[in-house]
Amino acid sequence: MAFQGYNADIYPLDQARGHLDGIGSSSNPEVILKHLQAIRNNLPQEGNPVWIFPTESTSFTRMQQDLETMI
Repeated sequence: MAFQGYNADIYPLDQARGHLDGIGSSSNPEVILKHLQAIRNNLPQEGNPVWIFPTESTSFTRMQQDLETMI
């Protein structure tokens, strides 16, 4: 069960963090856009990775909305 939770919730966030590092090290708008699109495609559309005391700021729905605004 823990392994399934990792694959469903934590691993996409780890991938997103890698793309955020790529965004931080680039000044090329095309590269930044590709990283943002990769983050959007890897994150679930809904849910919350924080099982205990989830907040609006940790909601995948809100993250997706923020990504749409940036793209």
